[in-house]
Amino acid sequence: MSPCPIIILSGLPSATVARLVGLLRSTEALQAALFAAAVPNNYTRHLAELLDDVIGDHVLMVGSQVNK
Repeated sequence: MSPCPIIILSGLPSATVARLVGLLRSTEALQAALFAAAVPNNYTRHLAELLDDVIGDHVLMVGSQVNK
């Protein structure tokens, strides 16, 4: 499981998602939060599988930033 909060957004236009993520990241408590959006490609997936992918993507991104 992820030590970071995971926030899944659904039903919002992409511009709203971008603004909301920016706003939430500006709060100290959610700076390290992981964000995912429900999109047609992942509507039929099980939540556990989606969370594993979100956490896996986060680990890859953090690792690539450390290696720069």
